[in-house]
This record gives sequence, C-alpha cells and structure tokens, in this order.
Amino acid sequence: MQTQFTKENWENFYDIGNTPWDRSVPQEELIRIIKEYCITPCNVLDIGCGTGSSSIELARNGYNVTAIDISSKAIDIARSKINSQRINFKVCDILSDNLNSVFDFVIDIGCFHHNFNDKFVKIVSKNLRDRGIWFSTIGSIERRPIHISPPAAPPAYSIQYILNLTDPLF
Repeated sequence: MQTQFTKENWENFYDIGNTPWDRSVPQEELIRIIKEYCITPCNVLDIGCGTGSSSIELARNGYNVTAIDISSKAIDIARSKINSQRINFKVCDILSDNLNSVFDFVIDIGCFHHNFNDKFVKIVSKNLRDRGIWFSTIGSIERRPIHISPPAAPPAYSIQYILNLTDPLF
C-alpha cells in the first residue's frame, strides 16, 4: 500500500536531512531525454523540484522554469543556490493549488509515484500544451532491482497500471 505523505512529512524530511532523492546534479535520464527529443529552451514546469538541481540546470541552459515543491524548506534551499530570472521557485501543492499556466515541457522526478492517481495526471494534462512533453521518473515493478524493496525504495507500479492511468489523457 502506498504511503501518503503530508506537507509536514516533507518538511520534516528536510529538517532531519533524510533526503536520499536530493541530488546536486540533474538526473542523467532528463538530460538524455532533452537531447534525444531535441527539446529546445521553452517554458518548463518542474513538479516536486526539491532543492532545484534539475531546474537550475535547465535555467542555465536557457529554459524558463517554474519550479514547485510542497516543502517551503526545499524551496528556500533551491532559492539560495541561484539568482536567475529564468527560474521561479514556488511553494505549491500540485494537487490543490491552481497554476493557471500552460507549459511546453513538464518534468516530475519522483513526484508522480507519491501522488499516483488520476487527479495528478489530469493536472499535468491541464498544464501541458498540446504536443508538449511530460517527463516522469516513476518506478515500475517490472524494472525494480530485486535487492531493493520498500520502504528503502519509492513506490512502484506495474507498467500496465501506469499506462492505464496516463493513456486516456496522453
């Protein structure tokens, strides 16, 4: 069963330094996808940006980034790393706050698997322009290494279940 974390849980993770997902560099998969799909600088939404490593790298490369996270502590850390007009760090709960924007490229590195539901998918769809790209790093049960299991690993779902949830809107 999936654990639902509250805003307070996420704040506590940053308070105690229990942030194994926090990286000082953007994910290699993101950089590979940008190159493979020739995604040129555009308007980007980074959902669950954490301390901003991916957002900062994108902004440095000419992308206009709106980077959101439910944790104000994560956003404070992200803001302390860079001063750029190409990036707007905001404390935001993607499931309850309205963004009122449409983006060319939406990234979520580790957020969807903690909010695995049709509401999340609908929000991404609503905020992604036609023919835009959604890059999500959600784990699949089929691709999870055998030696890693919950709670050490984030939630994972079957590829078919992921497709059943996302295909109707994408």
